[in-house]
Amino acid sequence: MTNPSQNMFEQLQNALNKQSPFPLPTPPDHPELIRLFHELQAYNQSVMQVITFALNDDLDLDDIPDGYLLQSRIDSFETTKPEEINFLEQVNKFKQDLDESLECALGYAENQQVPSGQLYTEVYQAQGQLDASIMLAFLKANGIDAFSSQESAGVTYGLTVGPLGIARIYARTNQVDEARNLIHGMVNSQFNDDIETPGISDSSDG
Repeated sequence: MTNPSQNMFEQLQNALNKQSPFPLPTPPDHPELIRLFHELQAYNQSVMQVITFALNDDLDLDDIPDGYLLQSRIDSFETTKPEEINFLEQVNKFKQDLDESLECALGYAENQQVPSGQLYTEVYQAQGQLDASIMLAFLKANGIDAFSSQESAGVTYGLTVGPLGIARIYARTNQVDEARNLIHGMVNSQFNDDIETPGISDSSDG
């Protein structure tokens, strides 16, 4: 039987070979598209760095880039020019490939025996990026190392319901109990105590 970690290892190696160096063509002569191009270059570099760190069992929270704003800029750009439409389609496809590679890198890191408590464990399932960003900011403000992850299609279409709408929040394994206590406290401060707290992942979850 094939080891899932071995499959992810090979997928990450392929991502490094495919996505570095940067393969996109020069953008059309438009300031916003040129800006998008440079932002995507930076995002690509960050994701390649995360993959490298994950493969070397040296992944840290501070290495994980946030591509949500970049995706928003891609989605909000409107044009009728064929060359600009074609460029945006390439940019969007490449961004989604990077998101999938990033998610794979995080999954690979979780399956490794990483020292010094550097594994991350799911602690909350948010309804889309907005819900996730609020909870993530709250956890970080209370000293929790955490990050969020959502399927790239869910991010692209702004989904907040169904499997693709779930944005999972992960905390360092050695901070899981503290993170869950904080989440319970925050949720209970927003809803009545007799309402079941949504989204919280218990210790039986991965």
